[in-house]
Amino acid sequence: MGGVNADISVLDSVAGMRKVIAALDAEDTGTFRDHKGASIAW
Repeated sequence: MGGVNADISVLDSVAGMRKVIAALDAEDTGTFRDHKGASIAW
């Protein structure tokens, strides 16, 4: 959400999200993750 000032490109972000989503299982229910898979406190 930074346009040309974003930390990473859209392609890198989506690739990371797809990788994280593919690795999720039932134990991850209710967790929040960034595009690299790191847990985000809520």
